[in-house]
Amino acid sequence: MEEGELKVKMRVALVAAVLRGYGKKYVTVKEVGLLLGVSNRTAGRILARLEKEGFVYRYSRKTYRVLAFESVDRLPQAPDGYHTPDNGEEEIGVTQP
Repeated sequence: MEEGELKVKMRVALVAAVLRGYGKKYVTVKEVGLLLGVSNRTAGRILARLEKEGFVYRYSRKTYRVLAFESVDRLPQAPDGYHTPDNGEEEIGVTQP
């Protein structure tokens, strides 16, 4: 990892819940970046992962529709202290200024 870089793990379902709680049916990459405190590039990667998981639908190049979902707990939970690649977490590189 390079100096000034930070790896962050996020639960995809939790990010989806934050977007759902934001109260808008459509969000842009820029809005998600500002909401989560990440760059537009990172926000785009997050939205792409959310689309892959079925939480959002790509409406246009920069806009996504936030879809309704059952529960934040719909993804499988790993036991405490146990990490698997399939537990809904995504590693995202965030460059700090």
